[in-house]
This record gives sequence, structure tokens and C-alpha cells, in this order.
Amino acid sequence: MTTDAIIQIVEPEPRKRHTFVNSPRLVNFSTVGFWLLQMAKLVSIISLLLFGSALVVSATQDPGAAPSNADKAAIIESVLDLELVSQLPPFSNVSSENIQFMSPSQVSKHGFTLVADGQLREWQESDVERYLVFKRFSMRDGVVVIALSRITAGTGCFSGRFYNELIYTYEARQTPDGWVAQLTRRPMPDFFTARKLLHGTR
Repeated sequence: MTTDAIIQIVEPEPRKRHTFVNSPRLVNFSTVGFWLLQMAKLVSIISLLLFGSALVVSATQDPGAAPSNADKAAIIESVLDLELVSQLPPFSNVSSENIQFMSPSQVSKHGFTLVADGQLREWQESDVERYLVFKRFSMRDGVVVIALSRITAGTGCFSGRFYNELIYTYEARQTPDGWVAQLTRRPMPDFFTARKLLHGTR
């Protein structure tokens, strides 16, 4: 007897496809990361703006820059008050050199006369003139340093032309009552070089 073998073919079950569902935790991490990146960019922009502002402020407030003309005028008036009581012999004229912004009335109310620099040079051709010249204003750590020259120059009756310059240093500080100056350095007397002969021009 022949036995037919029954072969049963069993097909494998199809694989199940796994569907990934966005986890709320993963979504939260992604959102937080995005906002952290945006905040980092914002902080960088603000830092750049602050740095640029600091550069602008430092450039406009240069500690070595000269004071304004208005500040110079107030400082000059303070210096003239001190000069009026400390000079011997007196120097009654003030040259307009370097202080063209000053008016005659601003100078005269302190006991001095503002004279044009060219006029003083002309007078020296036939006489001896004593006058003040504000040579330099400079800022140092919030203090204005002033170089003031007392000049005696001109033509003497028997000595010919001569020129004598003594430089005094003042320092001015701003107070609630305005600029206040004080004398900080006097010139050393030099009897050998005090008188300088002039040849044609100064």
C-alpha cells in the first residue's frame, strides 16, 4: 500500500511593522534645545552691542583730550584771579594767542586786558611789553593742566631786542562751584638764559 506523503507548506507569518510614536519627552527636549540656541544667539548679539557702546563711550571720553572752549574760559578766569595776586612785577596784558574764544569783557573783569597777538608783536618793535600767554591745555586723569607763560619782550633803549619767558604750571579741577585752579609749579630762575637776544624775529 502506497502512502502518499502529505506535505503541508506552512508559510511564515508576516513581520509586524513597528510604528514609532513621538514621545512627549523627546518633543520636550527638542523644544528646549531650540530655545536655548535662540537665547544663546540673543546673548551674543547683546554682548556685541554692549561692547560697541563701550568703545564709542571710550572714544568720546578720551581722558587725554583737551577740554571744551567753555571749560577753558572758566579755567582761564580762575587762573587770572590767582595771577592778579601773585605777580611781581605785574603783567596786565593777556595775549589772544590760543584763547581766541575769550571776549575782552571776560578778561577785563579779572583786572587784565585782552590784546591781539599781532598787536603785541607790533608794540615790541619800539617798547618793552609784559604779557601772559596761555600756551597749552591738556587733560590728565580728570585734571586740566595749564601751561602759562609770563613773557617780557621788546626793544630796550640801550640793550636792543630781548625775550624772556617764564612758564608756570597750573592745575584745574571741576568742583560743584565750577573750575578751580591752583599753581603747582614755578619756573626755576636761570640768570644766564633768562635773557635771549633776538635776531630779526622771535
